[in-house]
Amino acid sequence: MAASTPKIAFLDYDWSEVEREMALALQLNPASLLVRFRHAISGLMPFGRLDEAVSELETVLDLDPLNLEARRWLGLMHWWRRDYDRAIEQAERVLAVDPNYPTAHVLIGVTRCAQRKFDEAIPALRKCVELSSGAPVWLGWLGLGVAQSGNDVEARDLLARLHAKAGQTYVPASTFAWIHLGLGELDEAFAWMNRAIDQRDPMMTPIKSYPFFDPIRADPRFAALLRKMNLA
Repeated sequence: MAASTPKIAFLDYDWSEVEREMALALQLNPASLLVRFRHAISGLMPFGRLDEAVSELETVLDLDPLNLEARRWLGLMHWWRRDYDRAIEQAERVLAVDPNYPTAHVLIGVTRCAQRKFDEAIPALRKCVELSSGAPVWLGWLGLGVAQSGNDVEARDLLARLHAKAGQTYVPASTFAWIHLGLGELDEAFAWMNRAIDQRDPMMTPIKSYPFFDPIRADPRFAALLRKMNLA
């Protein structure tokens, strides 16, 4: 769930260059809310430095409380920190301003999945898909959720739909990886995650923090993914 950041360095996993660019930007304009926002999501989050990222985003929101994207990202940081109540709180604050903010619904969905509260998670994920007109990336998150809930039939149907869509439009490789992971098909999941890294799929950027990666972190193939992203 990553946003655009310093383009070349970020997408090439050249973290030393990202760090250099962020340090320069902060030196030139330490009061810039945009710089602090980008520092949180590209300079801190990929390394799992979530407490620092939270602090940066809270600074942004102190001065710009109606910045819904910063608030959504703050919610994501809390999800990655396993502070699920705060993640939900931030998503609900976004929806109080804009009930049709798709990614606030998906934040609720993935957080409730982490809590195994699928009766709340799946409707939220479906709402995101509805509001985004069936965007493939959010179909992947829905597929992860329904697979985790034990609904293998719908998960496989979503896989089939996404493969069909891939013949017509771009479908992120992570989208397939998430569903295979939810189904417990680790060989396929790792194959798709490798493709996602090769394709510079931004959904791989929080690799160090996704809660649903916890069961596979001891797998040597996971360590290989980190090395491939220069995050080992």
